[in-house]
Amino acid sequence: MGMCVQMYVDDTSFYPCLDEDDLRGSIGFRKWPDALQPYYRLDWTNRNFHCPGYRGGISTISWLEGDDNLYGSYAYNDLGTAHENSPLGLGYDEEQIGTPPPLRDSQVLAPSDMIGIMDSRGSTYNPLGALTLTGTKPVFSGFYEVSCALSLHTQNAAFQNPSQHGKNFNLVFCDAHVKSIRITDLFNPAVSAVSWNYDHQPHRETWH
Repeated sequence: MGMCVQMYVDDTSFYPCLDEDDLRGSIGFRKWPDALQPYYRLDWTNRNFHCPGYRGGISTISWLEGDDNLYGSYAYNDLGTAHENSPLGLGYDEEQIGTPPPLRDSQVLAPSDMIGIMDSRGSTYNPLGALTLTGTKPVFSGFYEVSCALSLHTQNAAFQNPSQHGKNFNLVFCDAHVKSIRITDLFNPAVSAVSWNYDHQPHRETWH
């Protein structure tokens, strides 16, 4: 998947946004897994697309077919340590009013230290987007986006149930190398902030 991101960037000079609208009108609105499909033939709905250790739900319909949310084992660094109106990650929403245009490859100052895709955080929402209310045990699924910003403002933002890799998350960086990092370090901006942000700066002003 990291290599697919590199090929996408080679072809377009931009990184995929979390959500994007092809302004040429040829493919319409799409999520980041749809942008990678020409290079990675497995669909988001295919279990083989996801981590073998993931036991949560997976979306059964693609965004292009009308699903409002994607659930599964992998997530995209869209915001970095910032928020939707000023993302520092790889890109939030190309169509969102007030957000910057797609991120150019030249803007990522340290690709070998910039988080691209990783294991997803936990969610108590089922793959259809409706909160699971049956009994006391929720259905755990994974969000298709992840950011340090969300971890700073969302209770239990880094949990997984069951855990995929013990106390670690697996990450693929923008140069396509893979690394395993302790969850407690990954979601601690004092340790990891520069790796979340495309300008390789900690942006302490976003830590609140």
